[in-house]
Amino acid sequence: KPIFLLLLIGSLVFLSGVARWYGKQPNGILFMQAQSHVATTDSALCLTFDDGPSAHLTPLLLDLLKKHQVKAVFFVNGIQIEANPQIAQRIIAEGHQMGNHTYQHDPMVWRSKDQIRTDLLKTDQLIRTAGGKDQHLFRAPYGDSFLNLPLVLKQLNKQYIGWSVEPKAQYETPFSAPKVIQQTLEQLHPGAILLLHDGWHPETAAFL
Repeated sequence: KPIFLLLLIGSLVFLSGVARWYGKQPNGILFMQAQSHVATTDSALCLTFDDGPSAHLTPLLLDLLKKHQVKAVFFVNGIQIEANPQIAQRIIAEGHQMGNHTYQHDPMVWRSKDQIRTDLLKTDQLIRTAGGKDQHLFRAPYGDSFLNLPLVLKQLNKQYIGWSVEPKAQYETPFSAPKVIQQTLEQLHPGAILLLHDGWHPETAAFL
């Protein structure tokens, strides 16, 4: 019996680890379909920015996007909307789309469905306050979508947006714009969803 119990516990831990690994993949989410690219043969991509809006970087990004008449998707944190309400309003006013990235960028793993629902609805309300009329897009912090999160997303009729291009150099210090550009170009393809971050490095605007 002790051996059987150890095998059972070991199997559950292994399966849990595999499921969580799958849930952290760009298009991996249990119980629902993730969108990690756009079906097109055109030379086009979707720009997405996580973790904003930020006071020091978002205005630079918005200026650049406006100059080139490009629209993007900003996956925002509710706490950042509260800290930068005018910038959040500018995102919407200039025609960009806003997606839910949770209130405080906390991991959703092992949280109860009620906790997740409260977090997401709070952020939805802040997006509405900024002028956003559509709150159906969602991306998980750290890309971790394990356990209760997909069940809540289905209940709230949200669409999970993954990505297909993620230049790892954007996380490095010091930040090297040429290296980020090189890694991005190596991964680009028609309909790619590009994962960038709003607030990590001011040099992101130089890369973009």
